[in-house]
Amino acid sequence: KEPMMATFGAQAVELEVNTETGKIDILKVAAAQDFGRAINPKLCTSQVYGGIEFGVGYALTEEGLYDPQTGILLTNNLHQYRMPTSKDFPPVDVYLTEVEDPYFAYSAKGAGENTNAPTPAAIRNAVYNAIGIWFNDLPITPDKVIDAIREKEKGKGRDAL
Repeated sequence: KEPMMATFGAQAVELEVNTETGKIDILKVAAAQDFGRAINPKLCTSQVYGGIEFGVGYALTEEGLYDPQTGILLTNNLHQYRMPTSKDFPPVDVYLTEVEDPYFAYSAKGAGENTNAPTPAAIRNAVYNAIGIWFNDLPITPDKVIDAIREKEKGKGRDAL
């Protein structure tokens, strides 16, 4: 039987949602990541930081918008396609977990995309905890938050947008 690469991670996010503007401010992130054996802990921690930054963009700002009539990409530069900056990056607590894995040299596992996968889900869950609305469409932009709050106030009964 072939060994399968399996790495695990979990994140929790503390945030605030301004219900007047729809802006979401991430206050803190806690991330635990399984690297098998963290041969270079500083590099592993940096990888988690990078994954979180990628995930924050995916969850809150990065959106490819197309003209519905022409199909032309409207967010075709870094002015319209908003990526997170250092001002958007929250404080992060990183916990490297090390678990022996006999299928990998020195039990070391890779750390690429798996460090950003938990971020959007953790942000979505924290937004739900803050305002009681599930969002199923990323990114969760301020206009979507305002629209969802208005819809909830009208009593339309939708708990997922």
